[in-house]
This record gives sequence, structure tokens and C-alpha cells, in this order.
Amino acid sequence: MSVRLVLENSITSRVLRQADSIADGLGEGIYRSLNEYELAAVQYAYGRGRVTVKDLAAHLDRSPKVARAILRSLADKNVLDWHGTSPTDPSQYYDLHRA
Repeated sequence: MSVRLVLENSITSRVLRQADSIADGLGEGIYRSLNEYELAAVQYAYGRGRVTVKDLAAHLDRSPKVARAILRSLADKNVLDWHGTSPTDPSQYYDLHRA
């Protein structure tokens, strides 16, 4: 006797699993309160481990000024943690907040 198991591994399934994982980590209320750009930034940080202003600006096709405001907003909401020595630190980055 044999059993055939077919696993679904489509892009849609992966995106949904990622969204569920992020929502579980943040809490459903916070996750639902994020706007489109904030959600994209969180997903980017989740997928890559960290995000910089330059990376997010390129990813969103927006200016660094917009990307910086999005990342600061997420840090203020304790969704992302900022790592750097000063606001002008060229190696600064953000990653997901660890509770």
C-alpha cells in the first residue's frame, strides 16, 4: 500500500504563510493598522532580516525621505528596531522588533 502526498508550494501560498507569520508576531491589531507602505517595509525586513532606508526606497520606488519616514514610524510603533550610532550613521538599519 502507498500514499501519495501532494504539497502546495505556490507563490500565493508562500505569501499567505508569510503574512500569517508576520501577523502572529506583531499581533493582529497592529498588523491590521499598518498602511500599504508600512506593511511592505515589514515584509521586506521579515524576508531579508533587516532593511535600510536606501533598500526600502528602491523597493518601493519612492524617495529616501519617504522610506525614512516609514521606517521611523514603524520604530515608533515598536514594530522595527533601529540600529545605528547616530542619525547620519551610514551603516544604520532596521530589523523586526524582538519582544
